[in-house]
Amino acid sequence: MSDFQKIKTIFNDWFTEVSKDLKKRGAYWNPTLISGQQEARTVVLRSLEKDEESQCPQLIIHTDIRSQKWKELQENPKVTLHFYCPKRKWQMRIKGLATLHHHDPEAQIEWRRLSSNSQQIYTLKHPPGNEVVSPQEGYTFTQNKDEALNFGVINIAPLTLESLQLSHPMRESLHIRALWHIKSNTFKYLAP
Repeated sequence: MSDFQKIKTIFNDWFTEVSKDLKKRGAYWNPTLISGQQEARTVVLRSLEKDEESQCPQLIIHTDIRSQKWKELQENPKVTLHFYCPKRKWQMRIKGLATLHHHDPEAQIEWRRLSSNSQQIYTLKHPPGNEVVSPQEGYTFTQNKDEALNFGVINIAPLTLESLQLSHPMRESLHIRALWHIKSNTFKYLAP
């Protein structure tokens, strides 16, 4: 197997692990999102959507369009996602560009995938992060005809993926660090 194939296998293995975690809500289900303003927060990765052109999945996240992250991404779509699984001792950093969807076909598809309980969260009266008098007030719901009014989808198209694997039972006992540039489809090893 060539070095190119070995490195590509690392990233394919990681996407397989993420796909498993999406189903069982494992460690990779909650990456940290860093927006252009260097604001970090934990988000829920909802799905991986295959991009035929780049062969690298798009990462899908749901959010309230009244949130600070939505405003930041409208101003600057550059993001970094940071994943870490302590069990697997595997870190992945993904740098990419976010595309925002609200009241469009992609947002409608994602909205229909949500449970009614998840949909209800987007009918909260107060925007995320706003001050409320009590926790109970924070859970005041509106009776808006358009339940998806505050629902948004963040679609992240990766530009680079950087993997740092501290150990792997099927490989040498080396720390393996690698980088994948999506546009040029090039792979390289990096010093750990």
